[in-house]
Amino acid sequence: MKKKSSEHGAGTKKPQARRITFIHKRESPGEANRSMKKALSLLNREIRDEPLDTYALCNRGFVLISLGRLKKALQDFEEVILLEPENPGAFHGRGIVKGCLDRQAEGLEDLDTSISLDPENPTAYHSRGVLKESLGLSREALADFDEAIRLAPDIATFYVDRADTKSDLRRYKEAIADYDEALRLDPGNAQIYCRRGDLKMELGPFEEAITNFEEAARLSPGSAEIRYYLGMARFGSGEVEEAAADFTAAIELDPQCLEAYRGRGWAKALLLSMTEAIEDLDRVIRAHEKLDSDYKEKSLDYAHRGMAKFGLDMYAEAIEDLDLAILLDPENALAYRARATSKQLIGREEEAVDDFARAASLHPEFSPQNTMH
Repeated sequence: MKKKSSEHGAGTKKPQARRITFIHKRESPGEANRSMKKALSLLNREIRDEPLDTYALCNRGFVLISLGRLKKALQDFEEVILLEPENPGAFHGRGIVKGCLDRQAEGLEDLDTSISLDPENPTAYHSRGVLKESLGLSREALADFDEAIRLAPDIATFYVDRADTKSDLRRYKEAIADYDEALRLDPGNAQIYCRRGDLKMELGPFEEAITNFEEAARLSPGSAEIRYYLGMARFGSGEVEEAAADFTAAIELDPQCLEAYRGRGWAKALLLSMTEAIEDLDRVIRAHEKLDSDYKEKSLDYAHRGMAKFGLDMYAEAIEDLDLAILLDPENALAYRARATSKQLIGREEEAVDDFARAASLHPEFSPQNTMH
């Protein structure tokens, strides 16, 4: 039985999450890490036998990038460039590393050099596009992704990154088409379903986002992040009970997933499970500094905890939380409405009238007639 919540639809927004930034690989992170370590061991052996083997050095540099060992990778690429000053792969790899080390201008120079030395290498265009996109150069990045796809039209990752860029440029239909093509090329990739679901969350309807995240969860049942996003989509659609279950599943998979506690706390408040809501939101509010969330989300944390305290007849404590919610976000209509009702019940009628008026001005459905019960 799906529980719809008019209060959610009128006064709160869906829990916002970091933009989904999965690496586009079918392997799990653990599997990929083991594969890279095995490759590194083989390359180390080759280089011990042939220390000046630029092919092995260059390949080892790319493996080291995958393992996050950027400074060591940089050494390998620079050694290759000393041995072969026109090696396009070495400039390609060094450009990636410099981009990761916040030396973006130098990284772009290296990638330009790599492309000038080998203008038919699609991955170099893709890498340059990724770096340009990270610098906010979306239109230039798009041109690089277009060229990468022209040269290699069967690589799903290229379409995914182009879709992300088109989404940033508000070319949403084209972005969806690129995600569709990526899934045609790689239909078992849960991460691509997540990217498409993330965009569907922004565009609607929520039902299409839910379908994408459900498929991602089926393909990757051990991912706490995917279950969290599925919960977000269901919360946004008003399926609050199902959303709470997804947030709980995410927490079971990753007990450190603070965003899932936030989502479950909001859902529990709307489901009138007030004590449980307070427990979850206490945890989130204590950890606010660790969360990559904006002031509106933090304001809504206090607003939902205040609503939960209101539900337990803790009116003074509820007002304290709602005061903080409004301090963080003076346009939080939900907080004004909840504070108005709390003040009304403790006899602060004049203040309640002002809060009701402010809530109604911010959101038409919040009027004195629609008080909390």
